[in-house]
Amino acid sequence: MPPDSTITATKTHPLHPQGAPPATRQRQAGQLLAVITSVCIVGFATGITVPWVSLALHAAGFSPTLIGLAAAAPAIGTLLVVPFITP
Repeated sequence: MPPDSTITATKTHPLHPQGAPPATRQRQAGQLLAVITSVCIVGFATGITVPWVSLALHAAGFSPTLIGLAAAAPAIGTLLVVPFITP
């Protein structure tokens, strides 16, 4: 490496100095679409089932505190798990 060269913080592909080749960009776009779709499906399912469970618990005569804890369980679970997920 010549002494006057500098190390840049940007990630470049060795054959494509402007960035990743088109195939890599398409793969990354597909992966991003898969992640967004998965998050949307989980959010939609949670958004539908939590109110239904709350209404069922209310109809069964459970206390408002227990209903609130059941409704908060998905968020509490997420907060407990997120610190252990690798970036």
